Amino acid sequence: MKLSDIIRNLKCKLFALAGWVLLVSALLLTGCERRELYVYGDEFRSVYLDVDWSNYVGHRPDGMTCWFYPGNGNEAAPSRHTTSDTEHYELYLSGGLYQGMVVDYSPEEYVRQKFCDMDRFSTARVELTDASEQPVDIDTLLVLNDSVRHALDSVDTHIYRRLYGDSCWHYQLPRRNPSTDYYIVSNKPEYMTLDTLLDMDVNRGEYGDYIPWKRVNDYQSTIKISHFEAKPVPVVSKMRIRVFVRGIQYLWQMKGSIAGLSNGFYLGRMEDTETPCVLELDDWKYEFINDSLGYVYTTFNCFGVRPETIRRKVPLRSEEAYKGYGLKSDTWAFSRGVSRGNDDDEWTNEPTDSIFWLDCDSLDLRLNLRFILRDRARVMEYSYDVGDQVVSFDPHRQLRIDLNTYFFGTSYGQKGEKGDKGDPGEPGPQGPPGPPGGHPHPDPHEPDFPYVDPYYGAGFDAVVEPWREEPPIDIVF
Repeated sequence: MKLSDIIRNLKCKLFALAGWVLLVSALLLTGCERRELYVYGDEFRSVYLDVDWSNYVGHRPDGMTCWFYPGNGNEAAPSRHTTSDTEHYELYLSGGLYQGMVVDYSPEEYVRQKFCDMDRFSTARVELTDASEQPVDIDTLLVLNDSVRHALDSVDTHIYRRLYGDSCWHYQLPRRNPSTDYYIVSNKPEYMTLDTLLDMDVNRGEYGDYIPWKRVNDYQSTIKISHFEAKPVPVVSKMRIRVFVRGIQYLWQMKGSIAGLSNGFYLGRMEDTETPCVLELDDWKYEFINDSLGYVYTTFNCFGVRPETIRRKVPLRSEEAYKGYGLKSDTWAFSRGVSRGNDDDEWTNEPTDSIFWLDCDSLDLRLNLRFILRDRARVMEYSYDVGDQVVSFDPHRQLRIDLNTYFFGTSYGQKGEKGDKGDPGEPGPQGPPGPPGGHPHPDPHEPDFPYVDPYYGAGFDAVVEPWREEPPIDIVF
């Protein structure tokens, strides 16, 4: 090898060595740069939330869920917090503006309503779930006897057409059961309370969301705690429907439905949704006026009247609203809602002056009733447009529909006199004169049951018997 070649190879190796030395030096110099360690602020507390459950029926809930939406509530997904600390809850929120909401318990604990579109404050809502039992055709039912089957067949080809078919409302409901073509029946909602926290301004602290590690021990003292208070109120309405009937002593069973009430509730807006639903009414009781006249009534949970149907809310004096219910305003017992255990006896004597007639079109709600008389064969059906008969008792979300003698344009007379159909009268008013601007409906046929021979036994039970699809079986203990 020539000397020039050897010198050239040595130069190349020296240049390569120098490059490696420079690279390693640069890496060493970079590795020696020291950066301060930071910690995210969620290890601390920036928000104190105090919750007042005085509007809650029954015992204070043992759990609650909060959602906090950044900005105007529609910019980003919320942070969700489910906790058993239901009176005082401490949490960390990054500094800024928030929209919040608080509900009792967690979404997973509700069965008869579901939480939908919770990623935005304006769309967050609850909707009724489908009832576990949906109406089916008569051929699939086991009815009491052949006479009942024949009576049902003679009234309708389908046993539930009036209650859940096209004739149950003047308008179309959104969902049908494809196997029967009946409308889907919704569950009645569970008791639930809610409060919204609008425009929550959360302090950012001295360092914002990331804290230098060396200041961790005293960072909490630099945060100005943001205090907020919530007072959840019921969002589920309770409706009572009462219907005047003649020949009440001949009634055996009844079932009903109501179509047109709201199917859900917007949590952020604090208002009922516009989607209608159909609910089954099967828990009926009775009250006698005399041996042949009386009322059937039921109380149930719902999400109230759809806002788009309410043209105005007309205030009523207490005596106007209470008249006809057989109660004075100072003794009126309000049912504030069904508790989580579905206890229907949660009552409080708490009169209110915030009583309104909801000015709606009569066609916005339709009540459908089906009766079987005590001969177990006679079936009678009635439907009434009751959208203009709703009275609201705020702030308890109580609703009343009273189809009394005024609604039917009849009277049962005064004490010692005969009524318009020869029935003995009773003392007292014949019912409220209806809401302002209200009037008897044109030719509304009141439930009027003819004489029938009882199938067995006699008299009227304390509660209208539920609709039966199979013969009763006596069990001896």
